[in-house]
Parts: sequence; C-alpha cells; structure tokens
Amino acid sequence: DNRSGCQDSMAEVLEGAGLQSLFDTVSEQRQFKHTGCILTRATVILNTSPVEDKESFLESLESHCQSRTFQHKVTGLCLMYPKYTQLCLEMASFELIKMLNHLNHLVQEGKLQQAKLLHTGDATQRRYKTFVSSILQLSNVKVVDYLTSDPVETTVVECVTQTHKIADVLYSVPSREQAKVLSQLHESHPELLSSQGMLRYLLGQPDLDSLQEYIDRHDCPPNFLPHSECTWPLPTRLFPYE
Repeated sequence: DNRSGCQDSMAEVLEGAGLQSLFDTVSEQRQFKHTGCILTRATVILNTSPVEDKESFLESLESHCQSRTFQHKVTGLCLMYPKYTQLCLEMASFELIKMLNHLNHLVQEGKLQQAKLLHTGDATQRRYKTFVSSILQLSNVKVVDYLTSDPVETTVVECVTQTHKIADVLYSVPSREQAKVLSQLHESHPELLSSQGMLRYLLGQPDLDSLQEYIDRHDCPPNFLPHSECTWPLPTRLFPYE
C-alpha cells in the first residue's frame, strides 16, 4: 500500500511538472516499435483571419488532439496571433495525415483562410510534454511587410527553430502554468516569436506546399516510368551494335 501511494504521488509530481517518467517514455517507444510507426514533428502556419472566437477555436483544436481519433498522444504548440497561427505537432507518423485532413477541411469550409506546411520530419524524442496553446495579446496588431533577400528555406528554418526554442523554455515549466508562460512570451522572450509579417510572407510562397497539395501527393504517389518504356530521346548506342 505504501509503495502504491508513493508511485501515485510520484506520478502526480511528474504530471504537475509537465515531465514524463522513464517508464512512460520506454512504454511509448515500445508501443511505437510494436505498431511499426515513428514519431513525427510537423510545423504548420494558418491564416486565421476569419476566426472570430479564438478561444472556441483553440478549445476545439485541443479537444480534437485529445480525442479517440488518434491512437497515440499528440503533443505540441499552438500560438494564435491576431491574424495568423503557428502550429507545431508531435505525433505518430501514420496519424499526421489525419490531422492535416482535419485542418484542410476547416480551410475548405472557410473557417480558415489558408494553411501551409512548413516542415515535417522524423523526431527522436518529444520536445513538448503536452499540447499547449495560447492567444497572444499583442499591443501592435498591424502586420508589417517582411523583407528579406534570403531564400525561403532560410526563413522556414528560422521559423521552425523558434518553435524548438519555445519548447526549451516550456520544458521546466509545470504543465498547468505553460499557457500562462506562453501568453507572456511577447514580453519575456520576444525574440522567440515569429513576426506576423514573416508568417504572411511564408503563406504567400508558392514553393511551400498547401495542405491540399501535401495530402494529394500523399494519397497519389508519383507514377515512375520504367527505363525500358522510355522512347524519347532515342538511345544513341544499341546492343550489340556498340
């Protein structure tokens, strides 16, 4: 009984601190290995100008992430600016397309104006312990044009890196206080926030996939033509007349 009480107390301490026990970490890794999937991290930016009730939108998004739609835990970050939203997701690789389909459905319904996928890739471990979100109360809501001579890849790396640095800030913060820390991020760590001008610039880049383009490529793999079926250009050297 004492051992059970100690284990429950330790679990409460870890949960309150926003940390994951070694047992939970190993269990998750074994579960991933058993199901044959891997952990994936993706960064998405949204034009949420049509969203009038931002709090309801965040509640709906958090509820969807915690629903039975997903077999594995979904962690990450959602920052709502006055006109745009920055979203970082950590989830099972085979379930990422479910989330992107959900967001793309919101775009098709007109609840979101636009959505772009900045980055997706395998992750060795989670940076976020929970899914945390916040609405940024910025004093200056005017969107200033983002001017740069760097290639779009450089701007994407900068935007994704900032979300990783935010994760480092939240790592030692108890989960129940993370939303409060996020809401004050523009005062405590303004250098970690992407400007709205940068987000608008990235949304306007044709080289970056929209969610629909990524989903189409996922559902319809490219059709590779065997070399034996190529008829043009004509081969210059034919066996055995080499």
